[in-house]
Amino acid sequence: MKDKTKLMAGAGIFTALLASLCCITPVIAVLAGLSGFATTLSFLEPFRPYLIILTVLILMFLWYRVYKNSKMECACNSFWESKKGASVITMIVLILFALPYLSPVILGQKPISNILVANERGGKTYTLQIDGMTCTGCEAAIEAAVSKISGVIEIKANHRTGKGLVRFDSKKTNINQIKKAIEELGYKVVRYEEI
Repeated sequence: MKDKTKLMAGAGIFTALLASLCCITPVIAVLAGLSGFATTLSFLEPFRPYLIILTVLILMFLWYRVYKNSKMECACNSFWESKKGASVITMIVLILFALPYLSPVILGQKPISNILVANERGGKTYTLQIDGMTCTGCEAAIEAAVSKISGVIEIKANHRTGKGLVRFDSKKTNINQIKKAIEELGYKVVRYEEI
């Protein structure tokens, strides 16, 4: 009985991790400076809803076993078979589910201290078509990497449309440097044009 409950707890955490891995990998890659690693697990994105459902089912079964065992009032219940243990597992799962949505906060936003109007001399604005973005973690990874380039004023990426918008001072950087920074993360800039 104890082994099955431990297995359910482990399976719940594992499936929650799988569900979030495609989204938190870009954040980890940017924080660790591992360019090219950001999109490695993006193939998991289409499976995310199914993994979330599987995780919820596993948690429901875990809680069912905990309540079933608590009615027996057996003193031999382990931590994994207790309400405290199930609560800890549930909290870990919820944190893993929330991580993809917290990636912009984890990576932080570039403070806008020296705003340059794009129409001023040297200011340029480009739209980018970026392949490989699957979630907000991808957006945050691209925005964090590009915002580190000297001269970049603003960068916005949208995984739903696959587009990005970048404003920069052309005296300090150029579109090729920005494209290179994005592609070093493992994404592909398929098209860009000045607006």
